[in-house]
Amino acid sequence: MREWTLDWYESPYPQNPCPDCANLTPASYQVCRGGDFGFGAGTLRAGSRYYDPPPIRNYSTGVRCARTP
Repeated sequence: MREWTLDWYESPYPQNPCPDCANLTPASYQVCRGGDFGFGAGTLRAGSRYYDPPPIRNYSTGVRCARTP
C-alpha cells in the first residue's frame, strides 16, 4: 500500500542534500511513498516517491500513524 506522508511534492527536493527533507510548504500535490500489488516491484520500497492531490481516495493509498520516540 502506498503511504501518504506529511511532505508536499516538489521536484526536485528544495535543497539537495537536505538537512530535514520535510517540505511543509502547501502545494498542489502531497507525497506518497511505496507501492502496492498493482505497481511494479521497483515501487514497493519506501524510497519510491509519488504524488497525488490531497483529497484523493483510492484502494492503494493509506496512512500510518507515527510519533517521535
